[in-house]
Amino acid sequence: MRPILPWLAIALTALGLRADTDWKALAARFPQAMAVVEDSRETFDVKADGNYLSTTHYRATILQEPGIGPLSKYGDSYYEKYDQVLVKRAVVIGPDGRVTAVGQDNIKDLPMPAHGPFYLQNVRLVLISFPQLQVGSTVEVDTEVRRNAPPMDHTFSLLESFQGEQPVLRQSYSVTLPAAMPLAWKVYRGQADCARTERDGSVTYQWQVGEQPQVIPEPSMPPIQEVTPMLAISTIPKWQDVSRWYYNLSKDGQTMTPDLERLVAQVTAGKATQEAKIQALYFWSSRNIRYVETAFTGEKAGFKPVSAEQTWQRKYGVCRDKAQFLVTLLRSIGVDAYNVLITAGVRRDVDLPGIQFNHAIVAIRRADRSFTFLDPTAEDSRQYLPYSDQYKFALVCTPEGEDIQSTPVAPPGDNRMDISLDTTLGADGGLEAKVVMEPTGIYDLVFRQYLNSMPPAQREHFFTTLAGRFLSGGSIKDLVLPDLDDLNASVRMSFTLSAPDQGTRAGDYLVFTTPGQGGRLDLLLGSLLSGATAAERHYPLMLEAEVESRIHETIKLPSGYTVRSLPAPVDLKEAGAALTRTCAAAPGGLAYDEVFSTSDLYYSGSAYQGLRRLLEERGRLRDGKVILMRGGK
Repeated sequence: MRPILPWLAIALTALGLRADTDWKALAARFPQAMAVVEDSRETFDVKADGNYLSTTHYRATILQEPGIGPLSKYGDSYYEKYDQVLVKRAVVIGPDGRVTAVGQDNIKDLPMPAHGPFYLQNVRLVLISFPQLQVGSTVEVDTEVRRNAPPMDHTFSLLESFQGEQPVLRQSYSVTLPAAMPLAWKVYRGQADCARTERDGSVTYQWQVGEQPQVIPEPSMPPIQEVTPMLAISTIPKWQDVSRWYYNLSKDGQTMTPDLERLVAQVTAGKATQEAKIQALYFWSSRNIRYVETAFTGEKAGFKPVSAEQTWQRKYGVCRDKAQFLVTLLRSIGVDAYNVLITAGVRRDVDLPGIQFNHAIVAIRRADRSFTFLDPTAEDSRQYLPYSDQYKFALVCTPEGEDIQSTPVAPPGDNRMDISLDTTLGADGGLEAKVVMEPTGIYDLVFRQYLNSMPPAQREHFFTTLAGRFLSGGSIKDLVLPDLDDLNASVRMSFTLSAPDQGTRAGDYLVFTTPGQGGRLDLLLGSLLSGATAAERHYPLMLEAEVESRIHETIKLPSGYTVRSLPAPVDLKEAGAALTRTCAAAPGGLAYDEVFSTSDLYYSGSAYQGLRRLLEERGRLRDGKVILMRGGK
């Protein structure tokens, strides 16, 4: 085959004809991919005030039928007050190379759809729908976005990933800005070529990467931003600058009013200590100010909170508003409290300052200058800092400015499920157990949320179903639950569990398995560790929290029977996990104790394999047999 001349290759590309990227060849190269991003380019022309014009070129080809859905729409959101989005070009290139322009009736400017509790009435979406796609089709888009009124004036910062769930052939980012705006950059977990040019008082940086493999998701893997190559760009000199900026942006809304003073007096009445008052204000704020938003308002939309008084009047707010409200109340009783910016859900790298935060919480500065973090958005959490905010980068916003720091991780004992069973075994093999479940930390939060999500009449059915899952014919009675809206008390659950024919009779012998063995009643632990099933992983297993499951069971034996055999003791430790089990004679019968704990959040390599070994052993505990003999000695 004769080579294509360079000028002809350029002409064919402009026409949308495939000179070097035949889709069938791409499908053969990437057999696991549903689509491939052939070209992704983004440029930013930044002004001294931080406003910028961004242009995007995007080209992707469908390789398999499931890839049609994800590529059938392309969207850019914007804020009506100060943004503009313009679609410069949108085409579909068929498998035969025929180019079809997307008509204006398939390019819509729509209100942003509601998401959960949010409907942002002044946020809009420019949505492109690509008609008549098929395997082998290519979509190509050129857009222009003009961003005005940046949150942090006279600055520019950006975080961009070089990988996604589809392979990428070519990707580039370009930033042009005044020479007087020094720019720092870094690539995490990868490399990118950077070219720097100067012209007419401005500097242009261009980063390019070649082919990037697709990310194939694994159960319970970290967010994609934590494991893929990431480009960070910033003109902000220090984290302290961001800290001071947000403090000054927020402070005017922290004025106490007579209404707020009356509220504080009412909520803290009868609280003898400062810590009791802090807890009371935290619980009240999290439970009584609804987490909802209806609009981005002001020039710093998405960052500047409304005043505490306004949140009090509305009785709702987004995270930044709820944080502002609690900071104001805490300051009124002499607590040194501050707003905090945090990256909830994602642990991002922090060498370069930026404003790519997605959540706002509260910090209390203690006498030793350390900080205690509180998240009033977590409406059902008895912990000040719920599991989703732990081990995340957070910026406390003070007048003097703070450095970025990591939020603490609660130890396993703070995320514990204690299950006690007082079991009576009958000579006929039936059993009855009085069960008490006492959760803390993540267990308390999840059970509170889950039970609150169902009508009260369905709650007993839930526990009956739970009993039936591991005891044939199992049923419950005498269910007692606390007031789920009272954060001062844990979600202590108790019930009586009954099941017939749980023992196997063989002459004078009676063989049975105690209902507490193997953590049968601890469903949440199995859910938290459900990702530890694959023999090998490419990405780490990430747990939501360090947890501990404790089971204590006493077993009263039927009269006339003695113990002939008990389950063997277990004492196993791996990196980041431990499992112990004992079963021994006790006055009036037997005592069974089992503890499983994790002490890390990320498991890979040998640590992951060790965790899997412990989980497999824990599964085998459920088969441990107690053998009794009638009249034996």
